[in-house]
Amino acid sequence: MSVTGPSYDAPGGTVPVIVTAWNAPASHREGLRVRASTGARVQCDAATWANPVRRSVSRRCYVTTTTAGAHTFTGVVTVAGRTVTGPGHRFVADGPRTPSMPLSEVRRIERCGSTGRDVWLTFDDGYATRAQLDRLLTALRTANARAQFFVVGSWARANPSMVRAITGAGHVVHNHTVGHLALSRLGDRAVLDQLRGGVRSSATPRLLRPPYGAGAFTARLSALARSQGYGLCRWTTDTRDWEGTSAALMAERVRYGDRTTAPVEAGGSILMHMNAPHTAAAVSGIVAAVRARGLRPVPLR
Repeated sequence: MSVTGPSYDAPGGTVPVIVTAWNAPASHREGLRVRASTGARVQCDAATWANPVRRSVSRRCYVTTTTAGAHTFTGVVTVAGRTVTGPGHRFVADGPRTPSMPLSEVRRIERCGSTGRDVWLTFDDGYATRAQLDRLLTALRTANARAQFFVVGSWARANPSMVRAITGAGHVVHNHTVGHLALSRLGDRAVLDQLRGGVRSSATPRLLRPPYGAGAFTARLSALARSQGYGLCRWTTDTRDWEGTSAALMAERVRYGDRTTAPVEAGGSILMHMNAPHTAAAVSGIVAAVRARGLRPVPLR
């Protein structure tokens, strides 16, 4: 078994945590759950996902910490009346305390406010070379996919021609703060400075993706973003391309999910990065994986 999730966020905030079991009988998938230490509330999705390549089954739970400090999230699975407990995941609740957020709002922010079935391809950060960006834009054009780019303000100001290339190709840019700091750990004034120094969204609604996803499911950050005209946007599926993940493994994660991420769903948002080494090459396989699940990326035209 394993438990994966963020390693930190604000006390009072909610974080997604994935519990996975290998070789668990399909009839006992409902036994997967997360157990949290004192001072946390756990709500688990009804659905699970199976990865036939990894022979694993996973479930996503949302943990809301109510006290600051270190917490342990432990995976639990019940099979044939026998309960098995896996290794724990350490989590630290730090930074300014925040009121908790309803699960319905968490799910809305995961989907970036999308109410349709089409899937969003999203690319974070910047820091790409012109050659990397050109390969990515070519891959998106070939796949007829319109993407959302969440670019860091400092990179955008240093590379205005690359930002123009993104919007000129029919894609959208959004705010990813000015300096890529974990907003859950900053005070209100510092958060507002990060938002105001970021890129202004080129489309409506204007969206903010918090770096690292930190604070995305907190009422405090939601209110601060709203005060500047932004809605929060996290993601539903993480390719983890920043790790140097192969194109094949990224497509597998999108189609089946694994111990680190849920598979893509209707109206979901797939997280990638502009400067990851294999992302441009992975676009065609990722789009094929989306379509294999009976979905489609938002079309470019």
